[in-house]
Amino acid sequence: TDAQKLIESVLKWMLGKWVVDLDRWPHPKENIPYTQLHKSYKARNLDALSDDTISIIARQKWNVVYDVLKRKENSTSSLKALLSGAILSTAQNSDHPFKQLDENTLSFSLLLELADMRNKAGHASGHRFDKQEVLNACNFAIQWTTNFKEWFEWLRTKHNKRINLLTMFHHRQ
Repeated sequence: TDAQKLIESVLKWMLGKWVVDLDRWPHPKENIPYTQLHKSYKARNLDALSDDTISIIARQKWNVVYDVLKRKENSTSSLKALLSGAILSTAQNSDHPFKQLDENTLSFSLLLELADMRNKAGHASGHRFDKQEVLNACNFAIQWTTNFKEWFEWLRTKHNKRINLLTMFHHRQ
């Protein structure tokens, strides 16, 4: 759904902005057991990360999550894998929004429900969403995205300053 794509775009933006040093993580060919991944997510100590959410994201295959961390905004992985990578990226980035926002604001459990909802309708299942389900998903995605407005504003301001400097340089030539 477009709602999920919006959220995936935000997660990819986060992966590009709050980069992870991959040398600090196991190689993707290593098969990291669920219990070790569970501990890694738990160690992030995020207010918004419930035990249920940790149990779900810890089931993601490590090589897929590693690929998300490596490819960042070019990743083609699922919402769950992108969320897993974004959560792990908090380990090396103290200014990450996930460290500053609470469980109600981040609503990871609803993100995972949205991913499951889309998966339920995909794969030739024949399931069709009703209008209200689509509107609810879209409203959630928009609201979730606006939680990061402060960080988008910073990025836009930084980007505009760079454009202004380039414009001034160009006019002097």
